[in-house]
Formats: sequence, C-alpha cells, structure tokens
Amino acid sequence: MGRGLRKYEGKKYVTVLDFIGNDYKRSVQIAFALGSLSENFVVEKNLIAALLADNFSSIGLEEYGVEIHLDDLSKKEILSYIDQVNFNTKTYLAQDYYNFKKYVNAPSYPQHIDYLNNDYAPDLIKFMQAKISGRKNSSYYGFLKAIGEEELPSFDERQEAFIKYVSSMLPIVRPYEYLIIQELLDNAGTAAISKIAEKLQHTMINWNSKAFDHALYYMLSSGFFMKEDEQISLMEIRRDMVFEAYLRDLLDYGLGKYDIDYYDANPEETFHLWGKYRKEQVQQLLLNNPGDIMLGTKIYDGVVYAYVTVMKGNIKEDLKYADGYIDADTFQWESVANVSERQLNELKNSKCIHIFVRKVDNEDGIQLPFTYIGSGKMEYIEGSRKANGAHLFRVPMRETAPEDIYFDFKLPNTN
Repeated sequence: MGRGLRKYEGKKYVTVLDFIGNDYKRSVQIAFALGSLSENFVVEKNLIAALLADNFSSIGLEEYGVEIHLDDLSKKEILSYIDQVNFNTKTYLAQDYYNFKKYVNAPSYPQHIDYLNNDYAPDLIKFMQAKISGRKNSSYYGFLKAIGEEELPSFDERQEAFIKYVSSMLPIVRPYEYLIIQELLDNAGTAAISKIAEKLQHTMINWNSKAFDHALYYMLSSGFFMKEDEQISLMEIRRDMVFEAYLRDLLDYGLGKYDIDYYDANPEETFHLWGKYRKEQVQQLLLNNPGDIMLGTKIYDGVVYAYVTVMKGNIKEDLKYADGYIDADTFQWESVANVSERQLNELKNSKCIHIFVRKVDNEDGIQLPFTYIGSGKMEYIEGSRKANGAHLFRVPMRETAPEDIYFDFKLPNTN
C-alpha cells in the first residue's frame, strides 16, 4: 500500500485488490471502519447492512476520489457473519480493551481521560452500557471488574453505587451535575449552594439558573446528596484519595467529551442538530422529570416531541409505523394507534414538532440513542387514518438532511 500510494509522474490513482479469502472477520472490521466515517454512525448491524448494499456511497467518499466496490459473495458472507455475531460480548469487548491498554502502555488500567485523548480508543460508553454475564456493567469500573482486570482499586458498595450514578449520565448533555460534584470534591464534600451557583455563573459561557436548579433538585432526590441550611453535601460515602482520583478522572472525561460534542452548539437552541439523546436526556434539557419517559410522544405548550424507531423488529403489523424521510427535506410521521379526537386536534394545532429518530431500539443488548433531526411544522395528511386509529403527518423540516442521515432514516422503498 505504501508503494502504491507514492506519487509518481503520470500516475493519477492506485487500484487496491484485497483478497480476503475465507476470513470474513477482517472484512467485517473494514465495513465497521468505513461506516464510522458517516457523521451519524452508530455501531448498528442494520445500518452496516444498508451501507454495504450501497457500497458505502452515502458517506460521501467519492468527492475525495475514493470508490468502494465489494463483490456479492463478500457482501453475503459479511452480512451472514454480522447477523450471527454479538460484538458486545465479553470476548470482543475485552479484546478491544486489552489492545488499547497495550497501545497506550498503561501501567495499570487506562484512565477515562485516555479514551478522550486518543483517536484509536474504543468506545468507552459501550464498555459501560454492555452486559457481561447477563448484568449491565453500568460504569467503566463495573466493566473492568467483569472482564477480570487485576490492577483495580477496591471500592465498597456505596462508592460503587455512586460511580454508577455519575456514569449513568454519560455522555452528558449538560454540565451542571458534573460541575456541582466537582465543587463538592473541591470543598471537602460540602458547599453552599449560592457559592457554587456564583462560581459557575462566572465561569460558564451559557449559564442557566433554571437548569442549575433543575439539576440540583434531581441530584437531591438521588439519595447521594443532602441539603441542610442552604448547603449541599455528599452523603454516607467513604472518601479517600484513590476514590476521589477515580471520580475526578470520570468527571474530567464527561466534561471533556461534552466540550467536544457541543463545541459548535447554538446556545439559543435546546437540542444540537444531529446530536444523540436518550429520552431522559431530552426531558432533562426540557427541565421536566427525567424519569417520565414511557410515552413515545410528548406535547408541552403546544410543541410536540416525537421519538421514532424506524425498524420495530418482530412486532405485529398493526403496531409498525410508517415513519421516515420522504425526501431530504420532508419527514413522514405516524402517530400512535387509537388517537382520540382531542389528541388529534392537539397534534394538528401544534406549533411545531421536534423529531428524534433511531433505526432500532437496541443492538446486541445495548440500548441505542435517538438522533435529533430537527423540527418542522406538522401537516396532516387528510384521509390517512389507519385501521388501528393512527394518523399520518407530513413534516417539512427546517434543516435538509445530509445524505447519510437521509439514507439511514428514509421510508422503506423510498428512492
């Protein structure tokens, strides 16, 4: 490859022939690597399958002079392989971890922040969210214990529970909770709420007092903090240097990733276009109860918030929805079944709809986030009522979908 890519007079391109033989594991890694070039990439088998069928043309490499062609037999074998293999098992995750540990030459285990500072790092969030032996890891520490990492500090149950609580917010979509915990660590576990607010107000670019109060309220309801005489304190957690060092590393990772994910976010907008969100995070940003996530459609002050899963899996036909892009500027959204007249009028008269989409709900045991694709004004499609009482709406979107977003979330059979 090195020789082939050397420039030479009269040579305008290089042709690479890769004969992979019968080992399709390697070609699967190539497929995932190519897929990761997509702006919207989530490690998801259905998306890889669609990209594969399309020879990865939707990720826009042709403008750089790169063409990809896979023969039909290779595609068939790759699809067969990824369909059968769970990439989130202990074997695969541990292999990724130990390869990375060796790469960074970590004396014990790689720190959280190592995953942020290295382009070759595996997905730390996946390590946290995966299940090993039927149990969700819930934190990096939980993952390291599950794979048998020997160079680990010893934490008690309460300390582990707090690590899980802090880790459960990752990747964070607002910094208040993490910044408040940082302030508590800096002040021996107790600080005046007014002092924390004053400091954050002067150090944060996009300070929001209501968001601060909302974060504080739900932190106090978690059972890890107490409020007394306008002071907030960490409750019943044994604090030592090793534990605090672990927490600070975790907080630095979360805040660092937040800065990277939202460095170009418009402070006037609640949601970052093409950003990834879980339902509880949407509720968090709307300053509502993060635990109120049962319904797939929420309406607040005449504004609709809709969560769409394009591929429903093995469910009854009458429960499948016709959601997806009609074209790059128009999304079709289907309401839930058995909508009442009052609910239908509420949807028809809404100010706008914010749409959060994902292809499937989970991949090999890991719950996938939704992609925020923007907002638009809902237009009711007359006569669209289905037998199950659901209705269709056309939504001209304010933002044109990039090719990879449209490709991933278009309606079935839409060209």
